[in-house]
Amino acid sequence: MAEPMLVIGGSGLLGARVATAARDEYRTFATYLEHRFDLQGVEELCLDVTDYQQVHAIIRALQPKAVVMCGGLGDLEQCEGDRELAFAVNAEGTRNVAKSLGSTGKMVYISSNYIFDGSSVTPYKEDDPPSPVSVYGESILAAENAVREFCPDFIIARMASLFGIDLVARRPNFVTWVLGELLEGRSVDLFDDQILTPTYANQASEMVLEMVNNNLKGVFNVASSSCISRYDMGLQIAQFFNRDPAMLRRSRLEDAPFKAKRPKNGCLDCSKVEEALQRPLFTFEEALVFFRSEVHNYQFNWGRPQKEKS
Repeated sequence: MAEPMLVIGGSGLLGARVATAARDEYRTFATYLEHRFDLQGVEELCLDVTDYQQVHAIIRALQPKAVVMCGGLGDLEQCEGDRELAFAVNAEGTRNVAKSLGSTGKMVYISSNYIFDGSSVTPYKEDDPPSPVSVYGESILAAENAVREFCPDFIIARMASLFGIDLVARRPNFVTWVLGELLEGRSVDLFDDQILTPTYANQASEMVLEMVNNNLKGVFNVASSSCISRYDMGLQIAQFFNRDPAMLRRSRLEDAPFKAKRPKNGCLDCSKVEEALQRPLFTFEEALVFFRSEVHNYQFNWGRPQKEKS
């Protein structure tokens, strides 16, 4: 019988992709809290990561070869407004998983570029010192530290601005939101002073699985080979979907009325994982080629949430 793998947050964009990528090699279990899913070959479990006893019982029962921690509270503004909740879910939730797993399996934690302050003039490498400027970033860094504390066999995979088709919860991400606005004929204000390395969920999920199968250990940046502004991302999206680029308007992050501070440089240097796996990460343009084919194959609620029909 295939070895078990547990994906925490299987109803999210990346979690669903990791679970479906793993199901051919592992007996795959994935958890949800609010959004149930129906992924063929994946067994679903309801789990609240803030409940240590529940987390411990599931991991003890499954004895997974690997646990991939994709779930968490990712809304920066919500985290900034509720520090207690952010740390309960992101930091203590991850700590519960790491402590329950310990040395019995491999822990893979999906982290974020938001652990950095964005002041660097070059893309961030894995050994650059973290300095988060938001509650979200602080909670993610605390989660990383919990993984290091309890799991000797760990992978911390840092990503930035995940995008793709959300198969379960149907939540919009930056790329689907921009595309949705353009398809509806609405103009979009996009930052031209914030750069990052957007992460295509399909490739990132494959990379995570390869990292587990190749028994990699340590911290790796897993994003893309493009360091690009939000505005330039919008231009490429418009080009790929034959939308008028004049619908995109330049704006500045420093003028945005956010409660949570965002790093202006959110780019990650991914050469370490590319060398370890001997495969390149997509550029944003290359990822859009595959994303466009996804759009043609799936019906998706683009852009703003729509009311259900009565």
